[in-house]
Amino acid sequence: MLYNFFKNSKGAQILILSNSLVTPVPSSSLHELSSEIQLIIEVNIKLPEMFNKDGVFRVFTQIILSILSLNTKESGELNEVGKIEAHRAAHAYLLNWINQSNQGVS
Repeated sequence: MLYNFFKNSKGAQILILSNSLVTPVPSSSLHELSSEIQLIIEVNIKLPEMFNKDGVFRVFTQIILSILSLNTKESGELNEVGKIEAHRAAHAYLLNWINQSNQGVS
């Protein structure tokens, strides 16, 4: 249901980008940020080499930035709700990868 809505709604597809408060972040900056996050997290969590870790952490970074951006747009500034939701989403994403690595699923 949600997938079909998103797929068929141009407005939903461009919601975050069209209402951005800042110009798009260069991909080199996103790659650098995701690499830093990966280094910090991998001190405690080791994903098997079979996973595309660079890709996992780029998506991880984009999830966080998207939620923070959306919260800022809706509230006029970043607030605790946005921080909590970004943390919750990032945590859920990492738990999914941990579960997959424990089950040997790629």
